[in-house]
Amino acid sequence: MKINSLQSLGIIVLIGLAFSGCTSEVPTNTSASVSSQSLEETKTTEESSSLDIDLSSTSESTIFEEESVGTSLLLYVSNEEMSGLKETEILVGEVSAEVIIQELVKGKILPASAKVLAFTLKETENLGILDLTGLETYGISGESLFLASLGNTFTKAFNVDKIRLLIDGENYASGHFEFGDDDYLTYNTQYKNLYNIE
Repeated sequence: MKINSLQSLGIIVLIGLAFSGCTSEVPTNTSASVSSQSLEETKTTEESSSLDIDLSSTSESTIFEEESVGTSLLLYVSNEEMSGLKETEILVGEVSAEVIIQELVKGKILPASAKVLAFTLKETENLGILDLTGLETYGISGESLFLASLGNTFTKAFNVDKIRLLIDGENYASGHFEFGDDDYLTYNTQYKNLYNIE
C-alpha cells in the first residue's frame, strides 16, 4: 500500500512538472542580450512552480497519514513453535492496559476471560502495577510464555523497567511460580527462544 502511495506521488509530481513546463512563460527574446529583469521573472515563475509541487506532495502526505491513523503498539505473542515470542506491531486507537490485554487475548496468549481490574504507573519507581482477573491454569510452558509476553509488552508500551503482577488484588501465584512483593516481570531479552538454554 505504501508503494502505491509513493507511485501515486511520483505520478502527481511528474504531471505537475509537465504542466508547469508547458504553462510557464519563457522570454522569447532572440537577441544576445537578455535583461536581468527577464531572468528574475523566469526564476520567480520556476520557484512558484516548485512551490506548487511541494503543496501537492504535502496533500499526498496528509492522505498517507489518514491511512495510518492510530498509535503503534508492540505486542509479544507466541511464535509458531510455541518455544518463545515474536514481536508484532499493530495500530491501536490508544495504548492502555485494557487494549493490550484484549490484543493478547486475540493473539491467544491469554484466555478470553482475562480482564484488567487496575493498572497503575509509578513513574518515580519506573514501575507498573497490573491487576488481572479471569486467568486460567497453565502448564509451565504456557505460563512462561504468558508471563514473558506480559512483561515484554507492558514494559515496552509504558516505558518502565518492571511490572508487578497481581491477580484479583493478590501477588501472582500458581503451581509453578509464586511472586512476592518484590518480584516483578521485566523485559526478557531471550524472548525469541524461552526454552533453549545455551
